[in-house]
Amino acid sequence: MSNAAGGGDSESDVTEPEVEYRDDPSSPDQYVLIRLDIPKLKKKMMSDKAANATIDLKPTEWSFSLTVTLTDSNAKVYRYAVQKLPYEIDTNPKKTKYKVSKNEKIELMLHKATPRSWARELSSVGLEHADQD
Repeated sequence: MSNAAGGGDSESDVTEPEVEYRDDPSSPDQYVLIRLDIPKLKKKMMSDKAANATIDLKPTEWSFSLTVTLTDSNAKVYRYAVQKLPYEIDTNPKKTKYKVSKNEKIELMLHKATPRSWARELSSVGLEHADQD
């Protein structure tokens, strides 16, 4: 359903995390909720930031990549990328954003450019639609 993005790290050093996604239950026409499992990721106390990692989210209107680099003795890189989403997203960082929800979990919220459910596309094809042309 997804592809590891290229970059400065060799592909053998990059791991793709476990991922689940769906329309956000609290606002299904506005957001897609993506949960990523990042082993050994720690959440900062009283914050939605990572205590032991740098997180880089790069959204475009039709794609995104998220890179998590653990900065402690676990030094490992996780990357999840989608080359073509089913529909356009809003790249405003106040709308499309992520948070560390608890240890080992990141929640990524993609704000839909046009309000609509993506449930049909997510259940039939997934997030990645690059191979659907």
